[in-house]
Amino acid sequence: MMMIMNTNNQISPFAGGSDFEIKFTYVSRNWSGVMKLWKESENRQRDKKLATLLNDVLFLTGIQMLQTGYFHESPNMAKKKINKLARAGYLLKHKIKRGNAEIPFYSVGPAAFIEDLSKEEYKHAFYRQFGITNVLKTLSVNQLYVKLMKNNYIKSETSVLPPYTARFRVLPKKHGNPVDNKEKIENYSIISIRNYDADTEEMKRQLPKNDDRAIVICASNKVLERIHSSIRHMDNYIYTTDQRLFSQPLSSAFLKSTPTGYEELSTEIFE
Repeated sequence: MMMIMNTNNQISPFAGGSDFEIKFTYVSRNWSGVMKLWKESENRQRDKKLATLLNDVLFLTGIQMLQTGYFHESPNMAKKKINKLARAGYLLKHKIKRGNAEIPFYSVGPAAFIEDLSKEEYKHAFYRQFGITNVLKTLSVNQLYVKLMKNNYIKSETSVLPPYTARFRVLPKKHGNPVDNKEKIENYSIISIRNYDADTEEMKRQLPKNDDRAIVICASNKVLERIHSSIRHMDNYIYTTDQRLFSQPLSSAFLKSTPTGYEELSTEIFE
């Protein structure tokens, strides 16, 4: 048995706090991008996959896009291609700011709907409905999403009610394709807790009321410790942190609660 203590002072880029702010890119409702820039891409199939993914999961950082497996060139070349798609309006580039540090993240842009997402409805400036807390929650959940992509078919539902951030439908690729193996698809509710007092306190009230199976992603070990008194006797949750998702394989990234703390949970649930 072990209590997970604060052994790493590194702050997650998705943690949240009083010094985090968000800078969205706003474009005209009538602007449809620069067709020449995205049309001349040498990998239009990859671009369409990326746009389809972003349309489902809402936001991804550049690093998360590299982790999808869609890019096979060097990271520097991939970043240049992502930036080119953003200049073209195929993607839209936004920023999370913390002091002098900036983290770019992306949403799908209007140009993607001209051809590649023509069957989908484009909602101009949809991202304006999201505050900093919800953007950070979404990015933290999508860190789990991109790690799952390697060995699983996965679909995210983001139109969920609190305390949930998303619901995943997951099928390990070893079982075959989702069309022929629908009965093997597993559903997982995902809850993200960021480093804001209001969010932590609300989750301390909400978590004990819920008996659904769920994965709880905490911004830090400190948040894990703060919620423990509310969930210490509950066995329907498994827990992880941003740092564990960044640095550990999924088989060792999760924890379970005990009356006195948290224990490492060795699992092959997603492997």
